Amino acid sequence: MHTRSSHRRGGGRCLIAGCRCLFAPAVQRRQVPEPRPHGTVTVDASGVVLSYQAPPAPKPRRDRLERLLWRKIEEAGLPLPDELEYRFARAEGRLYRSDGFYRPNLLIEVDGGIWMAGGGGHSHPMHLESQHERDNLATLLGFRTLRFTEKMIRSGEAVRTIRRALQPAERLL
Repeated sequence: MHTRSSHRRGGGRCLIAGCRCLFAPAVQRRQVPEPRPHGTVTVDASGVVLSYQAPPAPKPRRDRLERLLWRKIEEAGLPLPDELEYRFARAEGRLYRSDGFYRPNLLIEVDGGIWMAGGGGHSHPMHLESQHERDNLATLLGFRTLRFTEKMIRSGEAVRTIRRALQPAERLL
């Protein structure tokens, strides 16, 4: 047996040959994060940058929510929208995009990022007015618009609402 003073100060193993005492300090291991790509650079032989291509932007959460909704629609045995990324209102001089479109007149909107700090694209005051203008124009053009949040998609409320909207009107009464 020996004392703590037999060890080197500040780290290392015991100075007594062959000792495996518990006084040896634990080896500090630090997890080094994987380096993130910062784009692609093309350089010539002298090291001058000829071109730079930024890395692809991460997929927005909205795309994941849309894919989740389409999967839940399929799992429920409902038909997928006739068109995804449907563009409308060209005749009005506008070009709006809807996440999904069922013929003859049903638009599907997935509102992602509404609970983000500072507001996402669907809840920020700057964008909220343009969303209302877009929805009002869609209504004037004869479209019915259904909007869904992440909570509505995950709970199944979105699929139940779409199922109801796809039924003939006389069955809804």
